[in-house]
Amino acid sequence: MYDEETYENEKNNTLSLSDLVKILDDFENFEKKYSAEILYFNISGGDPLLRKDIFDFLSELNRRRKKIFMFGNPNTINEKVLKKLKDSNVNHFQFSLDGLEKTHDFFRSKGSFQDTVNKIKMLHDYSISCNIMFTLFPSNANQLIPLMNYVAKNTLASSFSFDIGSSMGNAKNLADNFTPEQIYHLFNSYYEEKEKLEKEYAIIFGEKSDYHKIINFEKSLFTPYPASITPVVSGSSIGWKLPSILSDGTTLAYRRLPFQTGKMPQMSIEEIFLGNEILKKFRRREYFTGCKNCSFYSFCRGCPANTYGLTKDPFALPPICFKKLIKREEVPVKSTYKEPDLNTSFEEEWNFIKPYHIFHALDDSFFNTNKQFKLIYLDLATDTTFRMQFLKNPEEFINSKNYKLSQDEIAWLMYRFGESCRHQSYDYKTDPIANRASQDLIREMYST
Repeated sequence: MYDEETYENEKNNTLSLSDLVKILDDFENFEKKYSAEILYFNISGGDPLLRKDIFDFLSELNRRRKKIFMFGNPNTINEKVLKKLKDSNVNHFQFSLDGLEKTHDFFRSKGSFQDTVNKIKMLHDYSISCNIMFTLFPSNANQLIPLMNYVAKNTLASSFSFDIGSSMGNAKNLADNFTPEQIYHLFNSYYEEKEKLEKEYAIIFGEKSDYHKIINFEKSLFTPYPASITPVVSGSSIGWKLPSILSDGTTLAYRRLPFQTGKMPQMSIEEIFLGNEILKKFRRREYFTGCKNCSFYSFCRGCPANTYGLTKDPFALPPICFKKLIKREEVPVKSTYKEPDLNTSFEEEWNFIKPYHIFHALDDSFFNTNKQFKLIYLDLATDTTFRMQFLKNPEEFINSKNYKLSQDEIAWLMYRFGESCRHQSYDYKTDPIANRASQDLIREMYST
């Protein structure tokens, strides 16, 4: 989110490499103290490749065995840079396209569209996957479907996704708003086109916005089944994942929200992440006055940045939410989780946050004691009909089969198969959890 009000300060007070190393050291201290794992680093700008010592920083991340995702511009990509990116274990890169050539070049610069297309191929030649991000505004909404087709048919991009723009930073003067009806139509059109294109082309069309879950619920491909150990399973990650760090060390609740939460390396990530009040509020249902009673709360909560841009209150009812328009009756769900008040210690706050990360870890935490869970996972992974019946109404399906699963096991399966594994390209043979479950069951069979 480029913002003229903060850009000069960020540029003139950019952290040194030694300060960045201090921040990484602080992260490691947090990991050791709380038995946590800070594995993924999204590095964006502006353009991070303009930083002269960027590859020294990437080397430090590699030394600490971190996974790196980069977001940048095509004009800094060349053969020399690509070789360094590959040597730095950067295997995922993201470019933005704001529409087809004429529209994109109007927003960016003349020739930028074709430069981006050319650089997608160069990334592919170095086995670096490339996601194309389209930011949706009323002014370019008519470009979404044509751009999907262009990217699928004319580029080597590995994936394409879009999100609804926020009236923040340099977009704060884009005052036109979508209506819920317009968003509902656009999301349905995207889904229909996605289905057609993914059958023919080797590309994944992502579902970045959480409003996709409402569309998938209407299509009986998702049910917002809540967990008992955490109030949220997915949806907006503000407060649940680490805050954004600007180039001058200022931390934000979210890159597209103007809520400062601290300053690094002067403050520790423990102080910021576990102690900042605004982050705590984003973790508690009671402050989401617009979404707290919604059955999708655990999986959605809209986009607080978009809501803030339209209402100046990130917790308000999202003006563009189209849930009332869907043609399927909601499945009533109620959270059984009692949230703590704001006066928690750092340790208490981490204990509140930690279960959220269990749902996002590709580990075997649910496989340790429950053989039936492993069998059900394999059935869901390998049988499409079985999976579709589960996604439509998980609790009813589990009961009809006389399975004995906990609420959290059902919620985790819904997260896994209703979100992470729902692409047409999903293949259980490459699913690490399916492989692990299969190996465990084989070992158990031979041991008995």
